[in-house]
Amino acid sequence: MILIRPSTQADAIYLGLNLRPDDEQEVRTASSKEPVMAMLDSFDSSTLCFTVWELWDGNVIRGPIGMFGVVPDDTLENGLVWFLGTPQVERHSLSVFREAPLWLDFMASWFPTGRLFSYADARNRLHVGWCKAMGFTLDERRDQTIKNQRFLYIERPR
Repeated sequence: MILIRPSTQADAIYLGLNLRPDDEQEVRTASSKEPVMAMLDSFDSSTLCFTVWELWDGNVIRGPIGMFGVVPDDTLENGLVWFLGTPQVERHSLSVFREAPLWLDFMASWFPTGRLFSYADARNRLHVGWCKAMGFTLDERRDQTIKNQRFLYIERPR
């Protein structure tokens, strides 16, 4: 089971030190920053930011195991959504999968267009697969290349 609550700076630091290898690779490539600094930047720039915790025995919380948020684009009309996790998040992929549409809808409701978008490192198969499963579509015309790596533009229209 999982619990989702508002994020803290301590959550960002913990996640930055414990990211899944593919998420760490994506962060380093996209931001050219150490993961802790990138997580703190994401936390600070997000309009909404939440942490996923692992529940044991219904009460005992372990984690955090994931963190997600949304950053307004330059027009303030759309949201750039992100999610990064530790290796433990994969044990709870079904729970995260069930919860995600509600949180995506909630984050989208903060923007006039209701549109969420992001860029996913094409090497990060879990990230790309999750985005497709959540209704994001790919738009190859808007892909970017960062440090010779392809980042896929993904969009979830309202």
